[in-house]
Amino acid sequence: MKEPIAIIGIGCRFPGVNDADAYWKLLCDGEDAISPIPSKRAWYMPSLHALDSDSSSTEVSCLGGFLDHVEDFDCQFFEISPREAITMDPQQRLLLEVSWEALEDAGISPEQTMGSQGGVFVGISSGDYSYLICQYRQVDAYYNTGIAFSIAANRLSYYLDWHGPSLALDTACSSSLVAVHQACRSLQYGDCDLALAAGVNLILRPEMTLAFSQSKVMAADGRCKAFDARADGYVRGEGVGVVVLKPLSSAIANNDSIYAVIRGSAINQDGQSNGLMAPNPAAQEAVLQAAYQDAKVSPGRVQYVETHGIGTQLGDVIEAKALAKILSQDREAGKDCALGSVKTNLGHLEAAAGMASLIKVALALKHQKIPASLHFQKPNPYIRFERIPLKVQQTLSPWPESDYPALAGVSGFGFGGTNAHVVLEEVGRRKSEVGSQDLQQSHSMHLLTLSAKSDGALDQLRQRYQVYIQQNPDVDLADLCFTANTGRSHFHHRLAVVGDTLEDIAEKLNDDSVEIPSEKSTNGYARATLGDDDIPPSVAFLFPGEQSAYLGVGQQLYESQPLFRQTVNRCHEFLQADLGASLIDILYPQSAQDQFASLSDVAVFALEYSLAQLWVSWGVQPDFLIGHGLGEYVAACVAGVFSLEEGLRLLVARQMLLQSVESDGGMAVVIGNQEQVEAAISTHASNISIAAHNAPSQWVIAGDKQALQAVCQTLEDNGLLTQLSSTEYALYSQVMAPLQQELESVTAEINYASPSIPMISGISGKIAGDEITTPAYWANHLCQPVQFMAGMQALCKQGCSIFLEMGAKPLLTRLGQQCLSEDYLWLSSLRSGRHGISKAQYQDWRQLQENLAQLYAQGVSIDWFQFHNGQLCKKLRLPTYPFQRERYWIDTDSVDQVETPFRPIISQDPLTLLQAKIWQQLMQVEIGDRSKVLETYLQEVVAYILRLAPSNIPNPHLDFIELGMDSLTAMEVKNHIQTALGISLSETLASRHSSIHKLAKYLAVTVEVPLRKPQDNSEVCG
Repeated sequence: MKEPIAIIGIGCRFPGVNDADAYWKLLCDGEDAISPIPSKRAWYMPSLHALDSDSSSTEVSCLGGFLDHVEDFDCQFFEISPREAITMDPQQRLLLEVSWEALEDAGISPEQTMGSQGGVFVGISSGDYSYLICQYRQVDAYYNTGIAFSIAANRLSYYLDWHGPSLALDTACSSSLVAVHQACRSLQYGDCDLALAAGVNLILRPEMTLAFSQSKVMAADGRCKAFDARADGYVRGEGVGVVVLKPLSSAIANNDSIYAVIRGSAINQDGQSNGLMAPNPAAQEAVLQAAYQDAKVSPGRVQYVETHGIGTQLGDVIEAKALAKILSQDREAGKDCALGSVKTNLGHLEAAAGMASLIKVALALKHQKIPASLHFQKPNPYIRFERIPLKVQQTLSPWPESDYPALAGVSGFGFGGTNAHVVLEEVGRRKSEVGSQDLQQSHSMHLLTLSAKSDGALDQLRQRYQVYIQQNPDVDLADLCFTANTGRSHFHHRLAVVGDTLEDIAEKLNDDSVEIPSEKSTNGYARATLGDDDIPPSVAFLFPGEQSAYLGVGQQLYESQPLFRQTVNRCHEFLQADLGASLIDILYPQSAQDQFASLSDVAVFALEYSLAQLWVSWGVQPDFLIGHGLGEYVAACVAGVFSLEEGLRLLVARQMLLQSVESDGGMAVVIGNQEQVEAAISTHASNISIAAHNAPSQWVIAGDKQALQAVCQTLEDNGLLTQLSSTEYALYSQVMAPLQQELESVTAEINYASPSIPMISGISGKIAGDEITTPAYWANHLCQPVQFMAGMQALCKQGCSIFLEMGAKPLLTRLGQQCLSEDYLWLSSLRSGRHGISKAQYQDWRQLQENLAQLYAQGVSIDWFQFHNGQLCKKLRLPTYPFQRERYWIDTDSVDQVETPFRPIISQDPLTLLQAKIWQQLMQVEIGDRSKVLETYLQEVVAYILRLAPSNIPNPHLDFIELGMDSLTAMEVKNHIQTALGISLSETLASRHSSIHKLAKYLAVTVEVPLRKPQDNSEVCG
């Protein structure tokens, strides 16, 4: 049995509207979108008048359903050069943009589907732009791919990296419904797992309009009057519609939002009729019958049919009779089926007509209303509506009540005889669509991310979200954030905000209202632009030691985050089996009494390790690890030096050994320089030693308690600050040496492995080597001073730019900021006491999300599905990407003198001028400056070859692909460089040196100056 297909996303641009919401409003308001030819199409009217003068007997209407700004396109978004964009049929451009909008409407980030068996099915029939290109003699190397129908589908598959069927279909007026039929079949037979079905049509030349006028099928008043006695033809229209399709079971499993369900479909052909373009009644009846058989529903259940409804006397009669015959089957008396035609609103969109009809019905089923069919006053006298169970829908009405799900049909008939009918059904309310409030109560704070490919686009996007929130005050904030975070691509210009209400989020989206912190602290707002090199920032996890807080820390995470809870429970189970103690009671005691102070180290370990696992599960992968004292055990465990259980075993053994010795030691923090500290402890060298170097002026000394007090007094007398620690042990000093042998008997039983993540050795302050996998290292660990400052400097040399602390307070963060002078991003996983809120649980979740906002803005890759794991959220229909369009059109001012529609950066005969100029410049500069000279030269070459506007100097760090360069233009760049510089270059030059900056650096060390002198270009240069 073939599975029904769900419509989960819609994108459209129809006359007068640019999205599905506006389209639905137009339909509900009964608007007529027919208008005169747009004034911007200056080339159209002269051609029409020239043709019309040869056909004086035929009146040609200048009315139609037109799109605005068809010459505009965001080529940079799709990594297409202006040069190629100009030669691309604007139908291809519309398909790219609207398909992206449809996927966003479905809550699908295209990156999630790359490499999949996605299928693309496009109905397309008009090739007017190719005639314009030829007429104005502007054919170039991109002409073939720019105008080919096949590329309309193939380009989408290429850009999305989909590997399923990719077809362009031309059956004239039924093209897009045939595309839907083929997409459904491919999904049902497993050829693809997700599909885009589309239809597109533009009217850029008058020839077809004139021909249809001569065929007497065009309405004299420019209005389609389907099934009316006044019906005298249709009016042409433009548009593009795209639907995202998926098997129903897959859509339900993924909790997709569903517009409607395609229950079945059928296509056939008229064969021989009264003429090639004459409809065949028997064929229409057959396609209807086949579609309802395929849907396994009785035609008598159908409550509405979106007809082909072309508005001709003969066509309307034949269609109505075929519908009456088939839909009468098993129909209950008095339950007439309503008919309508969107051609009365938009005109006949030809190859896109079926898509306009399908989307109309999907929206009608979703909203449970049937819009009116316009321009119906008096029934066609040859259609006896009083005798058949059909009626023309004349008002906006609620969908008829029924014991069954609402059912509708959509028809499309090609003028060459290819017929299609699709059966749609409403989707019932599913349990998974129940709001997320029940599971979201524990998460009172939420994180929203937005991104774009430019700052301007990001500003427009945040404004769209502000408007959306204002217009949808009852939307669930959790659903909003889930959809935006998981259902959108994440680009280089990023914004993230944290809030507890829609009003809070909306206020932070208003850029002017947000106070940006001077340091890289956070107030629930983060905005940044990533570098062009696509190198992610290097992240280091910091694990604090013995003095970390643990009581009550992370309790909300334990209650709400499954992975955090599971990890803490693993530690709990080990501790309970080994010592009979409850880690849960240690971390989250019922009373304020701390009954397990002797196991505080284990609690700190469990908390830090669980936090690290939570961050990693959200996609925050550390590049380096550093631990201070006890924290080094956690770092080693996270790096895989030993297992969690063995790390706990080591820690418990260490704790038991410490408790077995007399507690007559201590530790103290000293603020001063090394000479001052060493001088003070020199008189107590046998009892006191340096236990840690934490920062340039911060030291920890440890030893005998009485001697320690004496040293601290001496230091204070000399004007230095000291503070005694509450610990009773002289950790990380030679006082611990007697425990070393006994501790090694435990460390010898541990299984070690090389770190899977580079980590700093606390003993050496350098990247740990094989020594960290030996029992001696861990036995000696308690006796050696902690070289934290050296470790932080080592991380700086490794290129770390983000430091994320695993703990309840920013202990190591404050020390690290003293160690490194440069401006890095410092984050503490949790911060007790922030925001002045009494409940620590609330602070925990807020702090984590504010950290995540900062990490996201700085370019860290976040696994948003894992972040939202365990939250039952709905996908919403959110604002789509604000494309930054510019005009890309062939010049149609004259035929005799064709001028380029752009002004190159450089003057006439630019490549010859560049060749002379680059040699002059290279011979005048020092060797060290050649790279910059060559970079500027390459910017000019690339700008000319890609036809970039004068204001759009190419960013030298952007990848060539992002600039819109392909194999053709890359070859032109290579050939010019070879000619200009007199060197031989590889065919893979652009791929091996993938940006202007990288290529310039390569050429700077490759070109010998002067290798040869260029030819005399004085006449050209003069």
